[in-house]
Amino acid sequence: MKNVTIITLLLFYSINIKAQILTETFESGTFPPAGWITMENCADPDDAFDIEWMQQDDFEQAYQTYGWAHTGDFSAISSFGFSDTYEAWLVTPQFTPTNEHHVLHFFFKQAYDDEYDGNFQIRVSTTSQDVISDFTTLETIDEATAPLNFEEHTVDLSAYIGQPIYIAFINYDDDGDGDEWYIDDVTMEPVEVPGPTQNPTPADGAQNIQITNTQTSRIDLSWEAPTSGGNVSQYDLWFGTQANHLNILGHPDNFEARPKTFHFNTTYYWKASAVNMSGESSPVWTFTTCDYPTVSAPYSIDFENNGNIPDGMDQSVDNDQKFWHFVNSLTATAHIGNAGSASGTQTESGGYFAFVLDAGEPSPNGTKMYSPKIDISGLTTPAISLYILSNNEGDMNVNFEILAFDGTNWISIFTNNANTNGWEKKIIDLSGFNLPSTTQFCFVVNEPARSLNKDDFAIDDIKIDELDALGNITCNSSNIKVYPNPVQKDLYVNMPENSIASAIKIFDIKGQLILQAKNTNHLNISSLPKGNYIITIIDQKNNSYTQKLVK
Repeated sequence: MKNVTIITLLLFYSINIKAQILTETFESGTFPPAGWITMENCADPDDAFDIEWMQQDDFEQAYQTYGWAHTGDFSAISSFGFSDTYEAWLVTPQFTPTNEHHVLHFFFKQAYDDEYDGNFQIRVSTTSQDVISDFTTLETIDEATAPLNFEEHTVDLSAYIGQPIYIAFINYDDDGDGDEWYIDDVTMEPVEVPGPTQNPTPADGAQNIQITNTQTSRIDLSWEAPTSGGNVSQYDLWFGTQANHLNILGHPDNFEARPKTFHFNTTYYWKASAVNMSGESSPVWTFTTCDYPTVSAPYSIDFENNGNIPDGMDQSVDNDQKFWHFVNSLTATAHIGNAGSASGTQTESGGYFAFVLDAGEPSPNGTKMYSPKIDISGLTTPAISLYILSNNEGDMNVNFEILAFDGTNWISIFTNNANTNGWEKKIIDLSGFNLPSTTQFCFVVNEPARSLNKDDFAIDDIKIDELDALGNITCNSSNIKVYPNPVQKDLYVNMPENSIASAIKIFDIKGQLILQAKNTNHLNISSLPKGNYIITIIDQKNNSYTQKLVK
């Protein structure tokens, strides 16, 4: 039993020696420590104020400073006097970095912030310990970035693996008035990757995390530091909606962070990586936000929320940097309305409204904004109204569309791609769409091309209520007839007062435009396969009517 114990202790001892190929705490009574040297490179080596590197205790006796060491009682310190140029050198013994041990660690600080405009240098030599010209600079640390309290610093020496080298710590000044620099606890211990961060909040896999406003609601993300592995240099916070495609949000200096925006009914992936020079470690955690809130009709959205999206609404997670904005001035950009003006009818609320900036790269799937879920079961003849504002200023109009969720698919119920006469109120009868008792609406702007950027489309004062309560209807089945329906080949439209339709548009159940004709009341749809479609009729005043079509 004694033999086993002795073998175990010897094994531990041998491993410990191998792991520390260079270690110095400056706690011995000798300075420089065994194998280390000091040098000066200055105009006047005899200047009494030019102080070479020394043990901190010596400095205390001469200048009555007090206990600045990272660990133990002593550190190495260098200060300056008034030579024009001065370098104080402290050089390690020779050592050889290895694959396992190639990161130099030490703790350092300065005394006087950036008052003296000096710097701290780290140099390396592969040939000699005491020939200054043999050394190459690895790093220069200015006073402006150096700490006033001891902090760990690391130097990657992987470029010198297998080569015997010397490292020099240099207090450098070129204007005759320098700073005090301290170093302590120099080691070549192997850098172990930090262990994983733990105990996230929200808990991993948490569901129904509550938010009320996708622009202003906050979810605090927090975690606990690793309990294993190497020291942590920093935390990297990663966040996104795809586990294999996270975006870095920053480097929080504590165990808490707050991403800026969230979406309803969305699963998020995130990690707080514990990082040091050897790598990072962290599991990927998930949580899912709550579903859209359900409200009951009558319901209105006036966008009066101080420039934020209204509560319960959301923008598409795939808007691709193209968003709905919320402002209270037509001159917020150059091309809302007719170059910042809107004649004729004004909106009812008259304050904030929503618009999409018609500039830059179009969103490939349209710029989408979703309503809350709306219970319309209490309405006899449900309808939706809103004000729209569009003016292409001689360019091309964007395409605006309202989609409604029929329980399975998003179906088109309204489109616009023409100028309006200032703000125009549009009313859409929903009774012909066979919508479920609880539905949802999506407001979509599609830009036809990047170079067309003069139609910053705007909407305001959305209402879901009884048809009769919303005013004079824009278009409905009482003044436009589509027949036959179901149809096999030829489709006809009867317009009020024997007028001609400005456009007939056929959409599939996903809302994609697949067939259209202009300035006609007839359309041949024989090329379409059998199925369900949405037809939109636009009159000469840009009013529209939408209904289901069956072939």
